[in-house]
Amino acid sequence: MFAAMPFGATAVFSANGIGNVLLLDFCAIAYVLAVVIRIKLDRVVASLWPGTPGFLLLVLCVIILLGAYFLPRIFADRAAVYLIQSVDGRLFIDLAPLVPSAAQPAQAIRFLLGALVFFAVSVVEWRSGDGLLILRAVCVASFLHVSVSLLDWVSYPIGFAQVLDRIRTVHQAILVDQHFGSVRRLIGGHTEPASFGLYTVGLYGFWLRYWFGNMRSFAAGVMMFAMLILALRSTSSATIANVILFSSAFLMWHAVADAISQRRFGIYVCLLGALPALVSGMWIWIEFSATAHTLVEVLFLDKALSDSGQERFSWNAQALSNFSESFGLGLGIGSVRASGFGFAVLGNLGWPGALVFGWFLFRVLRPPATKPPFQSECFELASALRCGCLAVLCQSALTTPYPNPGLPFFIMCGLAVGLDQMAAASAGNPSAAQSKSYQFLVRS
Repeated sequence: MFAAMPFGATAVFSANGIGNVLLLDFCAIAYVLAVVIRIKLDRVVASLWPGTPGFLLLVLCVIILLGAYFLPRIFADRAAVYLIQSVDGRLFIDLAPLVPSAAQPAQAIRFLLGALVFFAVSVVEWRSGDGLLILRAVCVASFLHVSVSLLDWVSYPIGFAQVLDRIRTVHQAILVDQHFGSVRRLIGGHTEPASFGLYTVGLYGFWLRYWFGNMRSFAAGVMMFAMLILALRSTSSATIANVILFSSAFLMWHAVADAISQRRFGIYVCLLGALPALVSGMWIWIEFSATAHTLVEVLFLDKALSDSGQERFSWNAQALSNFSESFGLGLGIGSVRASGFGFAVLGNLGWPGALVFGWFLFRVLRPPATKPPFQSECFELASALRCGCLAVLCQSALTTPYPNPGLPFFIMCGLAVGLDQMAAASAGNPSAAQSKSYQFLVRS
């Protein structure tokens, strides 16, 4: 599955109602079927037992499936929503009365696939606890992403813009010729700069946390720097803003945590001490450089005031209106189009879905209270996976049209939960856990 992640524009086939079935979707379905055939029933029951993150996700799936069927029929013609419409072969988004359509089951199926992948991945990793396999999988995904991105970067200027057409088989518009000034925006193996940036920041968050947990790893530092360059090179306003805010919050959070535990505090003091000088230098550069001033205006100010920005604001305002019109129940997943994860959750799932979804995210993204000394490597790996999920979630808060953070998010969450469950299960047998940790370090 990790090897298929960089190819977000590669469709295996298209189906009526569901739309494009991507390569990652196909691999996820195959993985789930393979796990269902081999896994034992007691493992499934344990992962879905009340009090576990799997149980919360199961409740959320029930809310989504029931809402996708009943809510569009209950509130049909009583609310207006933004829909993709076609007139004379041209697609545009406009307000229209709510009616049951193929969008609701399609989005419900896509969310259900993400939930099934979460269950399958967490159960398998709970059994095996092979942290090295996870690290290798992320390395493969990162290497392929960098390779495809570099090919996209260099092929266009030398006249081979069609070199990646064989992997861009999705039946939708592919924004391969978008420019930011004189610079062409990267999309790699994806359909647009925004989706390219969303996937890139997930990998950036992973490698940022993994490198800070193991600063002796030169390869982790190189990967983190490569993801940072690609994220900035996408020239997506949401991606650049997310990288800046997420990196700053990450440094401040770990500075406080390490100050309490008195670990590496000097490193963070130096980094945080350099921030005022960096901010001052950037302010002077923006103030006195016409190029920098234009760059900030185009990326952030003009984006917010543009027709696209105003359109997205209207989507969010309508999502809040739909939340109110449905008495807080939402209109069912796939009914409301928004421009931000929070607005999409409220408009589609209402307060029941928002509460359960928020509780689930809190459970899976909250690190364990204590760090097992004999599972330090797996703890760092699980923390890096959570950091990647947080980076994806932060950018989804700005751009996601529906309440589905995507398959890469569910895969990384499932792996983090699986590692935690494996550590908890082996906590009663430290000698066996120490043996696994020793094998992990030796193979690394």
